Amino acid sequence: MSMVPDQNGLKRVLDVADRLGRLRRTLVERGESDPNTLQTVRAESRHEVCSIRADLERGDIPGTLGGLHRRHQFDAEQLTIVLLLLERRIHEARQTLTGREILAFLHESSFDRLRGLRHLAADQKLRKSGILEVLTDGSDQDLLECEIRLGEAVFRAIEKDVTPEVEAAEASRKRRRRPPYREHREHLLDLARLSRLYQRRARRVFESEEPEETLSQAAVKHLEEAIGKLRARIASRLTRAAEGDRFPIEILRRKHRLDEAEVLILVTLLFQEIYAGASYVESIELVKMVCGSDLELMERRFILSEEGRLVRSGLVRIAVTDETHPHVGGEAYLPPELVRQILSGPKPEGPIDADARIEWHEYLEGLGDSGEFFESL
Repeated sequence: MSMVPDQNGLKRVLDVADRLGRLRRTLVERGESDPNTLQTVRAESRHEVCSIRADLERGDIPGTLGGLHRRHQFDAEQLTIVLLLLERRIHEARQTLTGREILAFLHESSFDRLRGLRHLAADQKLRKSGILEVLTDGSDQDLLECEIRLGEAVFRAIEKDVTPEVEAAEASRKRRRRPPYREHREHLLDLARLSRLYQRRARRVFESEEPEETLSQAAVKHLEEAIGKLRARIASRLTRAAEGDRFPIEILRRKHRLDEAEVLILVTLLFQEIYAGASYVESIELVKMVCGSDLELMERRFILSEEGRLVRSGLVRIAVTDETHPHVGGEAYLPPELVRQILSGPKPEGPIDADARIEWHEYLEGLGDSGEFFESL
């Protein structure tokens, strides 16, 4: 099958990556015993990288790699590192190279190797952007000894660039598997999945103890892309649902003019109630869940205050102690009658009973979607 024109540039990049991988193996196998090999291999690698870097500068390389270069303007050493690790990820079961192995390929002298170590530092562009991931055991390891790999999100994006027809076919299959919601519980389950993604994003943004090591723009961006896709899927299925406007959560949304963040808080508390039997969750954790940055956290910190729409309307209650600040502290929970209303739809008649909870667990188990919902908090 002939290659589409847009992929010619991608093929050139991967061909260069393959050649760099072969040159590195040649250097490992023969370099120590044959000094001439050192010069030949490094000269050839520089020539290959300069050639493909010129293509990147002209904008001839499409997709992920072209976009990364436009954004970060890789120098020759940085581009070599990216291509070495890309080749390693494709061809080897061990997907990593140590810092020492990378620098041994780039440079011969100790001085140049130590200078090159800066490219692997946490505050430099390759790691800050998530292009490289450094695998550590939690201790303060020497970068020379650390295992380093191409970021998973970056690799998956390149994979999609090379096989767009596979992604298109998969997207088509997913669309066929996504019929309109037949009833409100399917809708609630998708909202629960959306809540999980928001929780994962919040952990990345607010709870990383070593942000330079574990938090990257690429990781957060990957989660936000997943959030966007799921939001679009929910909206599409809901719009096509025959009785979508009569789903209990949608009735609440319209009646109280709730935004998406407020609906997510309700759903999160609902599923905590279903799985754990009690929907108590610290208010600040719910606020963090619907915020993507410190600035947004400051702007939304009163969403669960006494003046906030959810608490003011009685949809959410806050259990407070004498020491709890009435505006931002305490534990949030749903009134039992609201839980029953959302789950079953009829007019509230009392607290959720055991039969209703058992029915939901049976429904979830049938979908393979049971488990502790808010276990991260």
